[in-house]
Amino acid sequence: MTEHTGPAWIPPEPPFHRPPPRRRRKGAGAALLLAVIVGVVVAVAVVFTLPLIFGANPIDVLSGKTGSVTEQAQTVEKTVVTLDQDAVVAAAEQTLPSVVYIEVEFQPTFRGVSATGIGSGFIYSPQGYIVTNNHMVEGAYSIQVSLADGSTYAAELVGRDADMDLAVLRIEASGLPTAKVGTSSDLVVGELAVAIGSPEGFEQSVTSGIVSALGRDILIPPAGPDLRDLIQTDAAINPGNSGGPLCNSLGEVVGINTAIVSESGGYDGIGFAIPIDDALPVIEELIGGNSV
Repeated sequence: MTEHTGPAWIPPEPPFHRPPPRRRRKGAGAALLLAVIVGVVVAVAVVFTLPLIFGANPIDVLSGKTGSVTEQAQTVEKTVVTLDQDAVVAAAEQTLPSVVYIEVEFQPTFRGVSATGIGSGFIYSPQGYIVTNNHMVEGAYSIQVSLADGSTYAAELVGRDADMDLAVLRIEASGLPTAKVGTSSDLVVGELAVAIGSPEGFEQSVTSGIVSALGRDILIPPAGPDLRDLIQTDAAINPGNSGGPLCNSLGEVVGINTAIVSESGGYDGIGFAIPIDDALPVIEELIGGNSV
C-alpha cells in the first residue's frame, strides 16, 4: 500500500560552507570589562525592582526575612502555564466533536497495487458538509469519513478548488456537531494555536503551539498550487493533519492545516494553514453547487 501524504514542501539542502574564523577585534578586552560592569548594574537593579513589583521590601528580601518574591514569582509563572493549559483544554473540548478522520482510495496502478491516503477535516454544517484539503481527495474514487463518535460514512465530493487547496465533502447525516468558525483577520504573531487532526492515522490528536508568522507564501512542488497569505504555526503538524482545523484559544477555527516545510517529511516546527477568512467564500461557493 502506498501512503498518500499530500504536499510537503521540502527546501533544498543548505550549502555546507564552513564560515571563516572570527577575528578578535581590537579593544575586545575593554568591551568585555564594560559588559561585566553593565551586567552587575542590571543584576542589582533587578534584585531591587522585582520585590517592588510584587509589593515586597527589597531590604527584607535581601536579608532573608521573607520569601515572598520567589514565591510570588513562582505563583505568577504557574498561573501563566495553567492558563495556557486551560485554554488548550477548552479549545480541544470545543472542537474535537466536529473533527473527522478521512480515508481515501485511489485507482489501482497498472500492477494492481492500491493507493490509500489519510487526512482530516471538520464538520462545517449539521447537514453533513465537511471541509478538507483538495490534495486529500483529488483523484480519489472512494472516500470514507469517520466521526468522533466512531461512526463511519461513505462521502461524496461536493466540490473542490485546486488553487486554494480546498474541498467540500458531504455525508448522509444530519444534526451533526459543527466546528465554531472564527476569523483570521485579528490573529497576531505569538498567540496560542491548536491543531487537531489525525497525524499518521492517530485520530482526534491535539497539538498546540503559537502563530509563528502571518502572510506566508509557499510553493508546492512539483506542480502543486502556489499557496498565498498562509498562517505559519509551530503546533505539530504531520501527514494526516491535512484538512484539519487550526484553532485559537476560544476553540474557533481560524485556519485549515494544509502543508509543512520539512527535511524529513515529518514535524519540523514549520506548518502552514489556510486562513479561514480566505477559505469561507470558497467553501460557500462549493456548497452552493459549483462543479468539481
